[in-house]
Amino acid sequence: MSDDLRMYSVSSSSIHALYNNGLSGTTNYAAVTLSHGGSNFENGGEEHLFNIELDVDANQIWGDQINGLPLVNSGIGNGEEITSRIFKKNGNNFITLKENNNTYKTDDRLFDEVFSTVAVKSYVSLITYPTSCTCTEKEINEPPTSYYIGCKTRHFGGTNDDPNHFWGIVSEPSNFQYQQPVNDIIDASIYAYNYATSLEPVYKCLWPDADNQFIPVYHPCHGHNVGDVIYYPQGTDNINLAQYSYRSYWRYLSQTVETTFDQNGQNPISKTTNFYYDNPKHLQLTRTETFNTDGTKYITRLKYPGDYVVDKPSDNDAKVLDDMANRIIHMGGLVIEKTSSIVKPGTTTELITGAELTKYEFVNNKGYLAVKHSRKLPLSEQNAALKQQCAKVSKLNGKSRMLK
Repeated sequence: MSDDLRMYSVSSSSIHALYNNGLSGTTNYAAVTLSHGGSNFENGGEEHLFNIELDVDANQIWGDQINGLPLVNSGIGNGEEITSRIFKKNGNNFITLKENNNTYKTDDRLFDEVFSTVAVKSYVSLITYPTSCTCTEKEINEPPTSYYIGCKTRHFGGTNDDPNHFWGIVSEPSNFQYQQPVNDIIDASIYAYNYATSLEPVYKCLWPDADNQFIPVYHPCHGHNVGDVIYYPQGTDNINLAQYSYRSYWRYLSQTVETTFDQNGQNPISKTTNFYYDNPKHLQLTRTETFNTDGTKYITRLKYPGDYVVDKPSDNDAKVLDDMANRIIHMGGLVIEKTSSIVKPGTTTELITGAELTKYEFVNNKGYLAVKHSRKLPLSEQNAALKQQCAKVSKLNGKSRMLK
């Protein structure tokens, strides 16, 4: 009868990421092509390209891998549309008629991460080695307990993390024979060495410029102070330790480039729109800037309840804005002011072309009503004139509607 004993552990987690590529759950497509008619795109079609970003495994800190842990949600951009194209078919060729390219931004003004560490005990033999030691003068001053051979050379541009050593077993003393590299290519396989089997084998770096030295092995307290607590790795060989995290990102579309072509796929006309989120308190879109091919720049500015500083609201309008911004009535994402302006090619002057002001008033039994005041101005009028005109717009010129 065999004395071999094998023990297994099966675990599961209800918060395991089921929606990651490579796991059972959702299938993600990097590209999707749609036909506008015909199995061979006789009537043209469209193509959509998507970003694929995978969540990553937990960071294994110590021991063996722990299966079943939640993934780190690093794939925040997964599924975002990067490019879309509309095309037609001309014979065996496909001609692009319109193309959109999107750029996304992960804004580091708002980021948070919560870490979780998991420790699992392995089914191994009983560990009797101590886990820690409080250093005394005796341990600190102990002579080396052993030596090992180490190479201090950083070969071929190597670094401390990756010194490019070439380790092998030889005998000391040895008449080590090196062959010259073939075609100046450094290849470890073309180096030969001779050793006598009667001599003690030594594990060392075999490169010609190796600086092999005996490195002493001291007690772990060597170099510490009396009273310091050090930990023995051997005392935790039966522990597997891993760390994962949940991350909170602020990510949004930051730019769209729209390009239109003629029926031959030539003469592109492009329009670039940049999206700005200037207030991290309410996370809303505050500004867009669109550039046409001819250099014309169109600007739209948006203001929300959270963009107004209301220290001590006294009048009704200020009180409503304060309530909206502080989530008393959950209306912080509604636009209060919207202005449109244009910058002509070759100039830096911003000309206001129109504005819209929306006021909110509470009506008994009806909730909050939005009263819009709109005004369009000729390009000759400037920002100061616009604000003055908008302030004079009569409430009768606005339109009211019920907000649900």
